[in-house]
Amino acid sequence: MKKQLILVHGSGGNGNVFWFPYLRNHFEQKGWTVIAPDFSGGQTPNVEQWLTEATATFTLTPQTTLVGHSLGCPFIMSLLSRSEVQVEKVVCVAGLYQQSRFAHLNFLEGYAWDKIQMNVEKAFFIHSDNDPWDCDEREADYAIVQMGGEKVILPGQGHFGSGRFNQSYPEFPLLIKLIEG
Repeated sequence: MKKQLILVHGSGGNGNVFWFPYLRNHFEQKGWTVIAPDFSGGQTPNVEQWLTEATATFTLTPQTTLVGHSLGCPFIMSLLSRSEVQVEKVVCVAGLYQQSRFAHLNFLEGYAWDKIQMNVEKAFFIHSDNDPWDCDEREADYAIVQMGGEKVILPGQGHFGSGRFNQSYPEFPLLIKLIEG
């Protein structure tokens, strides 16, 4: 079965933002299937709507790598909470998971962390030390306690892409290394 890369954007994003085209081009040239859906809802997405859209767009397989940015990361946890398939890798960039820290977001939900842990062979949590939305190292620490994985902190990288803060972030070589490694 062919390797599959699924790219999940954050709030207000789409399947062609920031470093997504960079990853798409690299992995399509290697023969992977790359899926980067445009989820609905703009700045106020609805997790149930995204789940419906995801189900209509792709199927998780043991050869799947999921990469999320920002609010795409908790969405990946929602997918894996409901999945019956173990995926190869999950890479979460500037993710957020704790309802207690982000109570204003109705997108976060109680996750089946034990099931998520069983459904992921290898996980990486990438954060910056200056994220403007507090999607910081504490979020990585929380997720790792719940499900395991590795934390990577990159200094001065903001949110790894942001329209509001004019951070274009067109390339992300570390992701290629983690996905291929």
